[in-house]
Amino acid sequence: MTADSLQKQSQGPAGRLFQNGQSGNPGGRRPEVACGRLLLDEGATLVGMKESKRRAMETIDLEKRLRALEAETPGHGV
Repeated sequence: MTADSLQKQSQGPAGRLFQNGQSGNPGGRRPEVACGRLLLDEGATLVGMKESKRRAMETIDLEKRLRALEAETPGHGV
């Protein structure tokens, strides 16, 4: 997630933080559990799966960054 998506958004009409149709959810996902489309345990399972994917993607990104830093370091691996 980029830093821009974490910044506060401007006030919407009538003092609302977000305009109609904008939940402020950075991923743009609808709150399916709140709508009653998913049961609570199904929502919790979905959140767990998304969190696992996020951690895997973060680990891959960190590994790429570490390899790039190691490649730049003189005498690494000697």
